[in-house]
Amino acid sequence: MSYPDKPARLLAVVEDLAAAATRARSADGVLQAFHHHLGRVLDTNSLYVALWDEESGAYNFPLDVDAGGAIVEPTPLDGSLTDYVRRTGRAIWVDRPEFDLLAQSGKVRPVGKMCEVWIGVPLRARDRVFGVAALQHYTDPFAFSPADLRTFSLLGDVLAPSLHALLDA
Repeated sequence: MSYPDKPARLLAVVEDLAAAATRARSADGVLQAFHHHLGRVLDTNSLYVALWDEESGAYNFPLDVDAGGAIVEPTPLDGSLTDYVRRTGRAIWVDRPEFDLLAQSGKVRPVGKMCEVWIGVPLRARDRVFGVAALQHYTDPFAFSPADLRTFSLLGDVLAPSLHALLDA
């Protein structure tokens, strides 16, 4: 895709995702639409959505497309990158050197299989982070860039209100 085509393609993906999210009748439906439309602009071979359950202190994974092994049980993930994004409310791009810096500072710790690059975005509704969407790549440290994080964040912002409404329904 040439550079001039990129903004038009992203706009089409945002519009299509917004329309699909509005039409979705279930959380699973909106998550499948998110996976499909996100895959038009980013590599979604290892994508998950982790929803925070405040009562149990664990994350549930209603969407887990992961080449490194799926997580099916609710999992605490204390100190993980996922937990860091939820606690800080900030989207982050992390490669191995950045992960090492975060770990040395005590902000995160290794949880699960290590990847070469990871991007995560908070899912917000009513001024509260209720989950995290993340993409990771286990072999290619250049699979995602900081620019990809902005794209992912935009699409996460489209997903979050519909997903939260369907979860509350």
